Amino acid sequence: DFYALNDLHGKFSDTDDFVGVDELTTYLKNAYKTDDNLVLLSSGDMWQGSAESNLTRGLLITEWMNELGFVSMTLGNHEFDFRISRLDELVDMMDTKPVCCNFQKLGEDTTCYEPYSIVSYGDVDIAYIGITTPSTISSSAPAQFKDENGNYIYSFNSTELYDVVQESIDSAEARGADYVIALSHIGYAEDEIYGDLEDVETLIKNTSGFDAVLDAHSHTVIESQTIE
Repeated sequence: DFYALNDLHGKFSDTDDFVGVDELTTYLKNAYKTDDNLVLLSSGDMWQGSAESNLTRGLLITEWMNELGFVSMTLGNHEFDFRISRLDELVDMMDTKPVCCNFQKLGEDTTCYEPYSIVSYGDVDIAYIGITTPSTISSSAPAQFKDENGNYIYSFNSTELYDVVQESIDSAEARGADYVIALSHIGYAEDEIYGDLEDVETLIKNTSGFDAVLDAHSHTVIESQTIE
């Protein structure tokens, strides 16, 4: 039973418009008591946004995620707002490390974070593949992705995104994954908030092998939808 959370934006305390994590925490802890198959996941943008989380530069939500037992998470564009050095510190504090298949330092063969994780549930292995919107390179403190001469030294593989994602799917399946789930921070084009926002439906159409896609980023409200 997959419980997916995205675009929390550090919302720790209640406001007039949104509940905080206190009600959510109670709900999930009660669910854990009655559901041995509960899997808690995140598609990104968890830390940045509220005063509480910003003042602790993401620490508050990181500790909360550890308390709730998130199984996997991908990185949203706002995970980079506190700079890569702080992101690395937060990752070190996390019980479960984030996955992202399309963020890498130029000139290196491997991604900065593991592209996916495989978790075993009895006889079933599930792969969680992380995908971060390529618009992060221009929307989240662009200078941090450049060297002292202003040249980009990091890439989110915008032109090869679907090839990179497919490579991760194929790799996970070759390692024995029975099911493959995308934790994608991509969004819907009709709700575009950045100039080069990719579209999750385009992602699905240009790749094969996903059993489910848990998307984020554009804050799109969808009551129910099935893609045949």
